[in-house]
Amino acid sequence: MANNNIEGKQCTILWHVDDLKISHVDKDVVEGILKKLNEKFRQESPLTTSRRKVLDYLGVKIDYQQKGKVKCVMYEYIDKMLEELPTDMSGLATTPASNIYSIQIQDVQIRGRKRAVVSSSCGKTVILM
Repeated sequence: MANNNIEGKQCTILWHVDDLKISHVDKDVVEGILKKLNEKFRQESPLTTSRRKVLDYLGVKIDYQQKGKVKCVMYEYIDKMLEELPTDMSGLATTPASNIYSIQIQDVQIRGRKRAVVSSSCGKTVILM
């Protein structure tokens, strides 16, 4: 994340790999930044932009529909993550790290699609934290 004062107001740019979220009270400032980015990176990959009141940014629904407020939710992200989990998961743990060493050993035994789903689910859970 980067913040900078442009024309006396805060401009914020969030990024994750190649996903950006740019905000400023003056849409012309945002347009100027987008123009510069397009000039620099257009050859490699043209920018895709969205200027809606409800955005999905990396699984977070950002809702600007109510004036003066912003609402961030991840319900769809969580629902999709839970749907992708295998149904044959069971067991108990007193803490999330209680079986950390056995998990690493057992992870070697997870194969194919199930391994990809478990790995993906672990990564998605980290984002929620």
